[in-house]
Amino acid sequence: MPVRFDRNSSQGQRNRSLVKILGGLAVTGVVLGLFVGLLGAGFVNALGISGSDTPVVASAPAETKKPAKPSATATTSSPPPKTKPTTASPPPKTKPPRQKKPDEQGAELVVTPTNASPGSRISMTGTVPGVAPGTSLQVQRLEGGAWTDFPVSVTVAAGGTFSTYIITDRTGAAWFRLSNGTDSTPRARVRIG
Repeated sequence: MPVRFDRNSSQGQRNRSLVKILGGLAVTGVVLGLFVGLLGAGFVNALGISGSDTPVVASAPAETKKPAKPSATATTSSPPPKTKPTTASPPPKTKPPRQKKPDEQGAELVVTPTNASPGSRISMTGTVPGVAPGTSLQVQRLEGGAWTDFPVSVTVAAGGTFSTYIITDRTGAAWFRLSNGTDSTPRARVRIG
């Protein structure tokens, strides 16, 4: 049975009214959805919630892993394909992770990478000899000449070792260290951005 929309029949008038009501409901739903979305975004902005310096706490005792055994690779007996000699550019130079020298007490801090993109993971590992296992170390950033707490801490494992990471969106050069108030690691510089 065909749907009628003519103005002369009662069925056509009812169908036309139904289409108008459904269309109005659809438009109202879209407008309300946009309004609620913009209102929610305004609340998030007003509360100051952003992704910068969002702490990600991860700590695990340092583990000593044995290197994986090299696997045997299959060899082929066919000669390599002939190629034209080309002048290839040298491979890009990669720097090994920057090791921080131990301080007088033997504390160490290794930060990788030392050049990071905003929002990427920056690993921090090292040792603070003489600190008891279970002691908490606070990550700190040097700001305006004073060390301020970064919202990440880590628990020291046996031998004074620790391993954690941070994520920050604040760009520029920054100095970091870990401290428990009396013992600290040497500081390490990271460029973000």
